[in-house]
Amino acid sequence: MLRLISGGRTCSLYFLFGHLFHVTSDTLTGEPALQECLTWPDIQYTFDAKAKLPTEETITRPLDQILA
Repeated sequence: MLRLISGGRTCSLYFLFGHLFHVTSDTLTGEPALQECLTWPDIQYTFDAKAKLPTEETITRPLDQILA
């Protein structure tokens, strides 16, 4: 899990076998959460390779399609 932090906001990105499959922020999930957190200035991040994986899959398109 990659956690992005900017000010008082947080966003968690979950990867499985190198593929992004779930994103959650303080108020959003999925693609809207990803698109919002990518606009944050001054991001700090942490990575937890042993974080428990969620069962929900909110990212179903490839990352390059989402960012296009």
